[in-house]
Amino acid sequence: MTAKQARLEKSRLIESADRRIVHFIFNPGQPTKVSPFTRKFVKLMEGPEALVEFERQEAEAYDAYIDAITKEEEDATDPIVYGANPFYELELKSLQRLSFAVADNPFMKTEQAKYYPEIHVILENGTVFSTIGPSNRSDKNFSNSMFVENFRDDRLKINDDRKVKLTLSDFKNRRNLMVLLTVRVYESKGPAAAANAFKQAWYRLQNEDTNQSLDYSYIDKVKAQAGIEDAEEEQADEDEEDEDGAPKAKNEMIFLAGRLYREDTEVKTKGGERQSEEQPPASSDKPANDEDPKFKTRWIYERWNKVINTSEF
Repeated sequence: MTAKQARLEKSRLIESADRRIVHFIFNPGQPTKVSPFTRKFVKLMEGPEALVEFERQEAEAYDAYIDAITKEEEDATDPIVYGANPFYELELKSLQRLSFAVADNPFMKTEQAKYYPEIHVILENGTVFSTIGPSNRSDKNFSNSMFVENFRDDRLKINDDRKVKLTLSDFKNRRNLMVLLTVRVYESKGPAAAANAFKQAWYRLQNEDTNQSLDYSYIDKVKAQAGIEDAEEEQADEDEEDEDGAPKAKNEMIFLAGRLYREDTEVKTKGGERQSEEQPPASSDKPANDEDPKFKTRWIYERWNKVINTSEF
């Protein structure tokens, strides 16, 4: 029994009989600046056309700004302004093993499954490099990150039903990437669930080693903030036919929980020598004495709690 307990402690700290970790979240008391991506994401949530118009106006304003500089006008002002971030942000420190988890009910197991988590790894150039979720449970490029389910532990007061484990060291060789966190809805074809069966459903970002929540949101509250009724959620899942009787593309409701993004900043000392918390991978086509730039890496969580229908995007 002692040997088994020791093995469990190595895999998850929550199994330890004498050790516990407490997370402290410090509020610096000042707003964080919005990132270039988030500025555009806010406009995208207003609709694809709003984003296109925003980019057009910004490009015209910037061209006018460059023209004013060329003419040496004294009142030339950069039109691109990075104000306060409208979303909650949390910098993750000293954490490596996370999970993005969903519970149809965190306090008891429901008869039917409804909500499923997914993560999407998006590279700096916008390419969707990988998706991990119920339809693709793992990726050979990220061997320690995977989708799991059926792991409820009756000894815990709260449980999740499904989660995607995230090991940040899996992404150490890819700078400035983003991990998009989404929740999809799958309605069972069997008997309808009770009206209040999913009232406690949530999704959360947690420390995989300790089962402690870093952030969580109740799905009903997210829907209420978006002005969505349960009937609209069910309607989004229905397969419909067009006027010719052919099946329409499925209109699916997706919850955009937020994102984890990696911020890499090149660091140099006053003497010109670079130093960093992380060394990028060596390149075989460079001489051994040609030093690569080094970077300071930060992982940041940004909560969105937005809801979209695939028919609109």
